[in-house]
Amino acid sequence: MLTDTPTGSWLHRNKSQAIKFVIVSIGITTVFLLYVWFIGIPKTEARNLYNRAQIFIELHDYISARSLLEDAYAEFPEGYISEALTSLPEE
Repeated sequence: MLTDTPTGSWLHRNKSQAIKFVIVSIGITTVFLLYVWFIGIPKTEARNLYNRAQIFIELHDYISARSLLEDAYAEFPEGYISEALTSLPEE
């Protein structure tokens, strides 16, 4: 119960656990935000550029597709992007 007792308040008795909880929460949030910033966003951008390049490949516009694939690879190098770059016909 959260009421005062003869031995002190709940917060006073559990101060170290509350501090540990706050520190762990801040740590987990920081790790998640770093992952999103350095991996999640670049991977998503690379995948979006790759998908746009696939549309240009279907339209036989290989110059635009190559440009988009190079941008995608620069954003976040992935195997499927490099395979698509090497399989493009030269124009």
